[in-house]
Amino acid sequence: MNIIITLRGEITIAKREFWDSRFVFIMAAVGSAVGLGNVWRFPYVCYDNGGGGFLIPFFIAIFTAGIPLLILEFSVGHWARGTPPQAFEKVGKKWEWAGCSDYGVYEIMQMKHQK
Repeated sequence: MNIIITLRGEITIAKREFWDSRFVFIMAAVGSAVGLGNVWRFPYVCYDNGGGGFLIPFFIAIFTAGIPLLILEFSVGHWARGTPPQAFEKVGKKWEWAGCSDYGVYEIMQMKHQK
């Protein structure tokens, strides 16, 4: 349950929302984690500029490391039902820093993409 406090000070309790199907969740997760630029544009630009040989290790890395780690991250998040630091703390007390590093990576990416 989520507790929502409005600007007027009213408190309401909302039920937790869920995805309609597993397929919809997977498509939303892949779209948010990978992005269409990585799926469509990068291989095209790589091939167009003579780097087609790089596509083989790129797809091997996606299927052997990227997708399994994505599934692992979602599984831990589903199991812990909390923020990344809380989830990693449930895995082990010494791993809480890994959950906090999520926020650090996000901030670094935001600084990189600002104009």
